[in-house]
Amino acid sequence: MILYHYASAADGDALRARGHRVAMPGECVVLAGPTAATAAPV
Repeated sequence: MILYHYASAADGDALRARGHRVAMPGECVVLAGPTAATAAPV
């Protein structure tokens, strides 16, 4: 899990100090593909 927040940089540092992963400005995160079944087109 990666957190995204609108607070200050210091707040992000505090979250990191507690062991959380916090997104940095400009960071790109590769997402896994979907695993749920999809419905057939109608």
